[in-house]
Order: sequence, then C-alpha cells, then structure tokens
Amino acid sequence: RSMGRGSRAIVDTNIIFSALIKPDGNESALFRLPDEDKITIVICDYVLDEAKAVLKRKGINPSLLMDFLDTYRNIQISEIGEITDDEARRAITVVSDEKDRPVFIFAYRMIRASKTAYLISGDKDLRTELVEKELKGRSLTTSEFLARLSPRYRD
Repeated sequence: RSMGRGSRAIVDTNIIFSALIKPDGNESALFRLPDEDKITIVICDYVLDEAKAVLKRKGINPSLLMDFLDTYRNIQISEIGEITDDEARRAITVVSDEKDRPVFIFAYRMIRASKTAYLISGDKDLRTELVEKELKGRSLTTSEFLARLSPRYRD
C-alpha cells in the first residue's frame, strides 16, 4: 500500500498525550510530519475533549493542548456528529471499552471514505483482530505507521 503525501492519520487520546509529554518520541515525530507536508493529522472532537479532560485530571492546563496543536500545520479537527444505531451496534460488537467506541466509529467512517486514512493508536482495545478486520487492516501503532511511511523510521 502506498503511503505518504495525502495520507490521513486519525489519532486517539493516547497518541496526543504521548506527543505532549515525550518530545523525542515516535508520537512527536508523527505530529511533525504535517509540517513536512507528508500527512494530515485528524482529531475528532470527542478525542480532543477527552485529551483536555485527561490533562485537567493530571493538573495540567488544558489550553496547553490547543497551544501544542496550534504549533503544527495540517491538523484537522472534525466533529464526530450523530452516531447511527447501526454504527453503535457495530462498535458495541467490535470494541469492548465503551470510551473507545466513538473513536472506532469516527475511524471506521474515515477509512471507508478514504483509501489513505489510518487509525493510529496504542490502545489495545483499538488494536484487536476484530477492529483490524473492520478497519481494513488500517489500525496501526505509531511505529508501524512511521515505518510504512518512511524507511528512516524503521528500527
């Protein structure tokens, strides 16, 4: 599969949080890719709200997140919108953690609409065989995504 310019990386909360706290990590490298015009990072409003709540619980000002995101180009924040009954049933069948279901639904929609969309997550509930099947094999860890994108990221 061809990856690169035009690819969309749908990220979940743990990816954003890791990028914030580990500036030399893979997640930070992922966030720098849009500045190199390689990809677009896509964040759904549900994930953005969840990330702000996590920061607040940890005693970190949630505005730090927006400041962080504002330093990058090609970051798209999208609304998840209305979830249909069919989507809810599919998510319940595929994803065990209730909090991960909206992320799955958002990624499912994006992946069905675009051959260059990938869910980037380290969450075990979003990396199961069932999720892989539903997302057409496009649920990857950050290191898997980076390795497919460019040889310089391979271990």
